[in-house]
Amino acid sequence: MRVVPASSDAIDRPAPPRHEALVLASLAWIVVVSAVYYRQLWPLLPAGPDAWSLPELGQSLRHTGLPFAGEAARRAGAALGAAAILIAAFLGAGRAVDRWLTPAGLTPAERAAVRFGNGAFLWSVAFLALAAAGGYRAWALWPLLGTAAFVTIADSVARLRADAPAAAAVHVWRSGAGARLWQLAAIAACAIAFLGALAPEVEYDALYYHLNGPRRWLAAGGPVDDVTQYVSLYPYGWELLFGGAIALDGAPAAKLLHWTALVSGAIVAGAIGARALGLESRWRAAALYVTAPTVLWEGTTAYVDLALALHGAIGAGALWMSTRDGDRRWLWLAGANLGMACATKHLGLVIAAVAIGLCVAERLRWTLARSPDASQPPSARALLLVVALTLAIPAPWYARAWAASGNPVFPDLYAVFGARPPERWDAAAERGLAGYKSRFGRERTPMNLLALPWDATMHAARYGGTLGPLPLLLAPAVAVVLRRNRRARWLAAGALLYAAVWASPVSSFQLRFLVPWWLVAAPLAAAGAEALARVAGRARPPIRAATGALLGVLLLANLPPFTPLHEGDRSGWTGWLTHVVYRPPVEVVLGGVSQDRWLRDHVRSYGAWRHVNEHAEPDARVLTFFGGDHFYAERDRLWSEAVVARPVTWGATASVDDPAARERRRAEVVDRLRALGITHLMAPPARHRTAEHRALTILREDTLRRSFELVYEDHWAAVYRLRTASGSETRASDQR
Repeated sequence: MRVVPASSDAIDRPAPPRHEALVLASLAWIVVVSAVYYRQLWPLLPAGPDAWSLPELGQSLRHTGLPFAGEAARRAGAALGAAAILIAAFLGAGRAVDRWLTPAGLTPAERAAVRFGNGAFLWSVAFLALAAAGGYRAWALWPLLGTAAFVTIADSVARLRADAPAAAAVHVWRSGAGARLWQLAAIAACAIAFLGALAPEVEYDALYYHLNGPRRWLAAGGPVDDVTQYVSLYPYGWELLFGGAIALDGAPAAKLLHWTALVSGAIVAGAIGARALGLESRWRAAALYVTAPTVLWEGTTAYVDLALALHGAIGAGALWMSTRDGDRRWLWLAGANLGMACATKHLGLVIAAVAIGLCVAERLRWTLARSPDASQPPSARALLLVVALTLAIPAPWYARAWAASGNPVFPDLYAVFGARPPERWDAAAERGLAGYKSRFGRERTPMNLLALPWDATMHAARYGGTLGPLPLLLAPAVAVVLRRNRRARWLAAGALLYAAVWASPVSSFQLRFLVPWWLVAAPLAAAGAEALARVAGRARPPIRAATGALLGVLLLANLPPFTPLHEGDRSGWTGWLTHVVYRPPVEVVLGGVSQDRWLRDHVRSYGAWRHVNEHAEPDARVLTFFGGDHFYAERDRLWSEAVVARPVTWGATASVDDPAARERRRAEVVDRLRALGITHLMAPPARHRTAEHRALTILREDTLRRSFELVYEDHWAAVYRLRTASGSETRASDQR
């Protein structure tokens, strides 16, 4: 099916030949900024070829033999099978509601992305209903998902047979000679992310709650509110879907589900570029989106930022499309996906507010202008429908947080709503969370905010990720597009409003929170690149060739293994990037190393938890100084940062100068540990303890010697068993 091209006001007029100077100025900007950005490259050039191989280049391939190929094949097969069932179930559910939520006129790729988003929304609601009834169990999810997948596949086969003559007419994105490299880059980025998604999960937040949360819900059959973990009250719209993956296979299937959101997001980025900006090739927008290093990394892990971006972009795009034709399904689609974005993450509220706010502004502008030939925005009644859907879908999640803590967006806005009970959250915990957020970015002074685009690009390590240099490099070309295209200005206004919230004190400067922004901004950057290529096409051949080659090289430089070149501030172990892919995990995916070895190398406490899982009693409770390992813990745990744990961890230090006071504090700590039901302690071994660790009563050598028994130790972690009787403490002391 052909896409109806955007109206003439969406397509840039060809630039006159005299704009060759503009192309040269743009190239000069790109070269100068790239020289500053890739400053890690320049020391390598004069050093000669021996120094040109990047530290991570080729490391994944330097393995002799594949001793664990069978294990890797079985793991990959199970993950792919489970992911196929989930995706088929999502697409089937999305297709079942086509008459209400899938507007006419979509390309096959767009229809698949919309169905995937709609199916995710429907299954999330179904899983929440199951959880409310106590039936969110693996044994219940298996037949539901399996039956839905079977019906979807059977129906698809029947449709293909019936529509065989039309199969040749399936729409394929055209790339054109000028965009062929962008197409290859997009495919390469998705392939690298797919490889990463097949590896065992090792990322902090994924193990902390994106996977551990639904795992605990599956074990309980319904909602779990652990007051010692503030993430328990987050909206779990997508986490419940990960629960379906866990029920079928485990973490790799959940990662593949999030990877599918990456591919769907690329399709949506291309659709925004084609429909709103009149892009000649959708591949440019798709490639810019998926090759951004942090976006590519998101596709390798079970986070939810790609899902948030997908639902937010579908919802906002559908709301905009509702102004172009009278198909009411655009409004239902907008409400469903904006609501799902809010049920996925608190940032979804920002996306919904920006999208609906801009639509209200456009309605007011149209009402005042009353231009008879202008597209009419949705009426007030239609907008109320969208708002009602957007609020109703995530309402159970925010009502749950309100009922449990008194704060609908807990732990955010603690200063406004507070929190209850006292053991859930307090002022000290709030200061700790604020201290963590303050690690990202710079202080929010007027000058720093003005320099934020430059600073977040050139000093990306401060922001915990990078989108690469292309957003900054293409900014002048985007400015030209904005001057000529009113729709681009509305798109830019939405992106600017979202970025303003991200830069405000209510948010955190973590760059991965800009993934939804980039899904909208990437089509704008693609329009700028296309405008630059169009003008360069009228220039002399050397200028035209230089423009295409430079942009192509910069696009490919976003991909691994060139990640070290993005670390402009790297010096030893400082200034290094997080939330990026350094090299694909070929060794574990192909079987060069075992899953156990891989996890021990990447999750410091994995070996300790393996020991606890195998040897500790089922009712054991572990006080741990480690985080980001929750998914691999099969015993109850209490984090050292929890409010109820603070009196025995960071709130209990011993006076070095007063042995009697130190002894009283030790006895108090041990008594509190027993009152909390603690049976084991997991902490860094002595060689890795910081000065802050050594100041704690619980980690002092005399406390560990008299009150604990060492039962496990490796390079990164030690496990101690709390002695059960004061007599055993005394005897141990006497023996020493």
